Formats: sequence, structure tokens, C-alpha cells
Amino acid sequence: MRKFLYLIIILFAAYSCTNADSFEINGEIENGASKKIYLIDLASVNQTADSTVIDENNEFQFTVNSTEPKDMILYFSMNNYIRLIVKPGEKVKITADANNLLGTYNVEGSEESILVKKLNKHLSNSMNRLDSLNVIYNNNQTNPKLDSIIRKLTQTSNEIFQNEKDFLISFIDEHKSSLASYIALSQKLSQRVPLLDPEKDFKYFELVDSALSITYPDINITKLLNSFVEKTKMRIKDEQASNKRFGIGAVAPDIALPTPKGDTISLYSLRGKYVLLDFWAAWCNPCRAENPNIVANYKKFHSKGFDVFQVSLDRKKEDWVKAIKDDRLTWHHVSDLKFWKSNAAQLYKIQSIPASYLIDKEGKIIGKNLRGPALEQKLSEIFK
Repeated sequence: MRKFLYLIIILFAAYSCTNADSFEINGEIENGASKKIYLIDLASVNQTADSTVIDENNEFQFTVNSTEPKDMILYFSMNNYIRLIVKPGEKVKITADANNLLGTYNVEGSEESILVKKLNKHLSNSMNRLDSLNVIYNNNQTNPKLDSIIRKLTQTSNEIFQNEKDFLISFIDEHKSSLASYIALSQKLSQRVPLLDPEKDFKYFELVDSALSITYPDINITKLLNSFVEKTKMRIKDEQASNKRFGIGAVAPDIALPTPKGDTISLYSLRGKYVLLDFWAAWCNPCRAENPNIVANYKKFHSKGFDVFQVSLDRKKEDWVKAIKDDRLTWHHVSDLKFWKSNAAQLYKIQSIPASYLIDKEGKIIGKNLRGPALEQKLSEIFK
């Protein structure tokens, strides 16, 4: 009878743990007395932050009602925060300094949050190494050997990037069923450089998605990742189809649009020449910066059989015509003035500009996005 009662107690305890409907985050923040600290659920549709004032003993507490794990940010400001993944039933304790949460915090009571801290620590070390490279660069601005120094710094920077990426891949392989791997997928070494590319490194996104779909099938974090993976899968499929249609060796589809004078000219009318099909706009600064390079190559190779067919994504004719005049663009120009909804841009699946295709005499694509010296090098090979 005693053994039976003991078994009932164990089963009840297990049931209670797996059906908890809240979790607690508390702690002690040195230098935090009287400051307001915030907590927000990153995976929530309505991202409304909760807040509390740290008491005179530097202590705080949040109680969050939830029946599923949450991806949380605890913060003072956008630049002073820590990230946590907390499960129902957990009592998480944080200790840190208010002046530098990320650099000083310790976490107890949450296995996922401890793994997240491991990710953050490794990333922070890599970022510190990158910062030291910037210091070296800034201290050598007037050094006559600056070019050599830059090459070495670039090599070291690439090594740091690769090392951090290798760490993330190893982490995901080891913890693929962990919610911390969900965070690992989005780690960045700088504001705009993701370490794992959703398309090039898609297998890791798919790996974590599959594992979490088994371990946590119904939670919001898994649903968000699954939605992202499915959209990425469709984008990869579309790009593969696009690359097949617009890849090297494919025949470039025809474009027939109005010129500034109102006449219609087609891309196919230039068959028999090597043609640079270039998508641009007057409002596109990188496009305008590339125009002088195209002008130089046009002057050098036009008499040998090189031509340019430029498609503008402008909205106003006067802006388009003025840019042609200002940049001295003396080749073929067309546009339907529909901005990103341009028929030609839609046909060629243009997502950003400048974008260009080099087309041979038979209308086949032989180069893509050849800018700067790359365009002259390719044309020199053709007209050698």
C-alpha cells in the first residue's frame, strides 16, 4: 500500500510539473535600485512589455502566466538586455550589474537560459575580437603599409566569422531539440550579418524545425520557426526556378517597353550584339554610382559590338529623363514607370537594384551583376 501511495505521489508531481501555468523570473541587479526593468515576449503577436521597479535591495520579480515556453528579453534599454528561454513551472534567478546586463549576468533555474548564455558568451568573445581589429585599423590610418594591414585584418575577421559559425553548427548538432538552438539560428556578429544564412545554411533551420516540431509541437516558438522555414523553402524553390530560367546559358526573355520619346523598343531587336541588360532607377544611389563604369565600357567597346539596354524602375518620367541626361547615358532606355511593379522587373524577378545581365549575340545570358572592374574584364575577354 505504501509503495502504491508513493507511486501516486510521483505521478502527481510529474503531472503538476508538466501542467504548470506560470513561471517566475526574479533576481538581484547590482546598481539597479529604483530603476525600472522591462520584460517582453519576443514570440508574442502583441509585443507589450511588462515592467517593474527594482526595490531598494536591488531585487525584482516577474510572474508570467503561460502554459508554454517563452522567448523573453529582460532589459533596461535596447543596448542593455539579456535573452532568456523560460518554461512553465521554472523559477529563474538572475544576478547581474545594471550597467551591463549581458556582460555580467548569471542565470539559475532554467536549463534553456543557461544554454542561451553559453551562446551569448561565445558570441561576445568573437565580437570583442572584432572590436580589437577595428582598433588596429584605426591606429594605422596613416601607416604606409595600411593595404597589407587591411588584408591581414580581413583574413582574421573572416576566420573569426567562420569560427563563430562553426561553433553554432556544432551547438545545433548537439542541442537540436533545444529551444536555445532556435536562438542560435539567428545569431549575428554585427547588426546586419547573420552567421547562418537561411538559404545557404537551410539544412540547419530545417533540422531545428523538425526537432522542435516533435518536442514542442504546439508552442508559438515552434510555429514561428515552422512558418519561417516553409516560407524560406518556397523562396529557395522559386529562386532555383528563377536561376534555371535566368541562369548562365539561358535565353534572356524579351522586354518591350516605351522609350523616353514614347516609342517601343525590344531587347530582342539588339540580337547580334553583346548587350548589358541593366535594371536601375534615378533614385537608386548605387545604380547612379555604377553608371560611370558602364559609360566607360560603352565608349571602349560599343564600336566592337557592345550595347546597353537599360530598364528604369522610376515612377516619374522627369526624374528618369533628368538622370539619363545628368549621367550622360547615350544608349537604349525603356520604362513603364511602374516602380517595383515594372513588367520587366516582375518578369526577371528583380528584388534589388542595380541588377544586370550580360547577353551574347544569340540572346543567351553569359554574365550576371558584373559591376566595376568585373564588367571590363568580361568584355575584354569577349573582344580581345
